Amino acid sequence: MSKRALITGITGYVGRGVARRLLEDGFEIIGLVRNGQDDFQKRVEELRADLGEQEKLTFVHGDLMDDSALKDLSVEGITHIVHSAAVTRFNVEADLAQAANVDGSRKIFEWAKCCPQLECFSYISTVYACGLVDGEILETRHHGPRTFANHYENSKFDAEALLQKKYGELPWQIMRVATIIADDDHGRVTQQNAFHNTLKLFFYGLLSLVPGKAEVPLYFVTGRFVVEAIAELTRHCERQSIVHVCHSQDETPTLGDLLDLAYDRFSEEEDISGKVSVNQAELKKKKEKKKDRFADSKVLKKVHGVARKFNPINISYTENVNKTGMGVLGEVPLGYRLGIKKDHGLVNSEQVGTNTGNFDHKRDFSVRSGLNFTRSLSVSFNYAQNLSSNLRGSGLEQRSISRDYLSYGSHLEEGFPFVGWSVRLTGLERNKLIGKYVRTLSLDHVTNGKETRAWQFDQFSGPEMSFLGIDDFIAQYQDNERTSRVNMNFAPLIGATLSLKKGIAITMRHNRTLSRETTANGGEKVFNDQSYLVTANYTHRGGFTIPLPFFDNYKINNQVNFTFNFDMNKNRTLQKAEKATKFAETTFTSSWKTGIRLTYTFSKTVSGSMIWEYRESDSKHTGKKIDRDFGFDVNLAIRG
Repeated sequence: MSKRALITGITGYVGRGVARRLLEDGFEIIGLVRNGQDDFQKRVEELRADLGEQEKLTFVHGDLMDDSALKDLSVEGITHIVHSAAVTRFNVEADLAQAANVDGSRKIFEWAKCCPQLECFSYISTVYACGLVDGEILETRHHGPRTFANHYENSKFDAEALLQKKYGELPWQIMRVATIIADDDHGRVTQQNAFHNTLKLFFYGLLSLVPGKAEVPLYFVTGRFVVEAIAELTRHCERQSIVHVCHSQDETPTLGDLLDLAYDRFSEEEDISGKVSVNQAELKKKKEKKKDRFADSKVLKKVHGVARKFNPINISYTENVNKTGMGVLGEVPLGYRLGIKKDHGLVNSEQVGTNTGNFDHKRDFSVRSGLNFTRSLSVSFNYAQNLSSNLRGSGLEQRSISRDYLSYGSHLEEGFPFVGWSVRLTGLERNKLIGKYVRTLSLDHVTNGKETRAWQFDQFSGPEMSFLGIDDFIAQYQDNERTSRVNMNFAPLIGATLSLKKGIAITMRHNRTLSRETTANGGEKVFNDQSYLVTANYTHRGGFTIPLPFFDNYKINNQVNFTFNFDMNKNRTLQKAEKATKFAETTFTSSWKTGIRLTYTFSKTVSGSMIWEYRESDSKHTGKKIDRDFGFDVNLAIRG
């Protein structure tokens, strides 16, 4: 099933970044845009130009401070929600903070309850939701009462409490984000906040004294770090969890470190006119003491350097037992009620026949982590395994397993349990040769393999399956196996996302899926699916001014957005009977399409679009088919 995510606050810094990242991972995105109807189309075109992925990206108009904001939004197919919409100004008024950040969040919480396929609700909060407290801040619920520095912090605290107290049925997770001070590790800044404004005051000598203790840690992060964290946590949701999206204290500068760095940097500027009011001697003494403590521990430094490259190892195990007794006569034992005893030991009414009940047993195990080789190269991996059994009162039992698996061979006939992995390489634009032509360039690769098997038994008295004994169980009960399937999914096998210096954004993906299926009659099928996708976007903004005598000059703005798409798919199926020695091709289809979409706005009154698309498909059974589409529209807005 495809993943479909609703993102509130998609026009904001974090929401837009998360949308871009999830689009790269194959998500369909629905963006909730707050702007008024007059500005809605303009913002949508800007977002499409920035994000691309036209077919997987849709927008709806809605303001969460309006009671009818979500009434027309369909819940069909929504698997993920990222709620990042909020008023984040530290000087926000109390009424506005309550209406937008608390009451608005309540509306999206209520709407999420109606999503039957919802897998994850990611609520974007702030580390400052803790308020004015001292000491260590844990990744747990904040309990009141407490005081806050501003209404923004208070509203985030209230929204967190509301979500945890009244919406426990939602698969929520709270992400408390630290202060974002730059886009990435290169220090590029496209959105300034209170941090940058404070440094400006410091630079121009308008802030002669910085209140605070020099050793207090300051938790700063980059936009890329936040976006990657939110996207990763959203993809691998851990229900009812709270995560601080920031670095560890060992990796965090102190107030004294920041002021030292700022002073050293500002001293290089000719027009610096301020001085730092910090006890430099005290800071220097503390640094030397800290340095002496670890100066001789080269082994510890080496171990720490290697260990910090690993992401936290997350291990999860869940076990569910569901027992149903039909027509039970007599007093049910306490042990059966508590789930300790497998059988209640009582007589069933004759009226229920063989339908005396069911016994369901499910066990799930997963582990995930990652490794950051460099700032640009990261690898994440995960392994999951599932065992389930269903025993009916008639004695009929069905068992199944699912686990991550690495298959190989010409028809995936060999394989073994192994982790799935993803590789991401960013910052390739730093290469001198590549940097001449592109502004940003990143590469992606993802590999996931699965093995699933199912058995059916009647009056079975054999052993239970165990996580470590799956291979022995498979070999011992081959005659009872009903279905088995292995597949290798590379999505993408190779992917590239780049933006050129002229403002052109390009996304390229090559996906491939291989699978092998065996049925109870011994027949086998092999499926080979491939796809190629290229998307390019370019936006040009311009305008001109008409001088009018005796009146103000009349300025006309225009914008043109150009999108190119190319999509190719190939699907091939091989099949053989139980006693056959070779596979025969039974199905082969190939298709490709390419299209151009041009949208434009001319002043505030004229807008329109033009679309051209060519589609071609070829099938082994139906032959070749060609389709062409062309269309355009012009919209005139008449006011007065």
